[in-house]
Amino acid sequence: MSTHDRLDHSTPAPHLPASTQLRRLPWVTPPSPEAPDGKPCFLSADDPVGLLSIMADEVEEQQIRDGAAVRDAAKELLEAEDGAAPRDAELRRALSMAVQALTNVVRVAECRGERLGSPEDSDGDDAEPPTRAG
Repeated sequence: MSTHDRLDHSTPAPHLPASTQLRRLPWVTPPSPEAPDGKPCFLSADDPVGLLSIMADEVEEQQIRDGAAVRDAAKELLEAEDGAAPRDAELRRALSMAVQALTNVVRVAECRGERLGSPEDSDGDDAEPPTRAG
């Protein structure tokens, strides 16, 4: 992915007009000392059917499916029919997977919410997605 396709929200993007709408993507940059959880990635939203937009939609859908699978596996672990308590290692692994899945699903929800706009920003008309400050 090129720098043009992935933007740090705090970094000016001189190659984009100030009115260009940005879509937050469902992934982050690799962790670094200044951003241990990674930084959000953005894409110019001028082409909602472009390759990266389609890929982002597919990643969002996969993250939601993964979240559902982790939820189901955790429920199964907690509701074991044999009456045996789950081992600490199993619980730690299930909790770790649940945290990652929740992180991804929350990011998807936030990304989709940003594209919808916030109700308090709207006067009844269709809300505009966020734009790059410029």
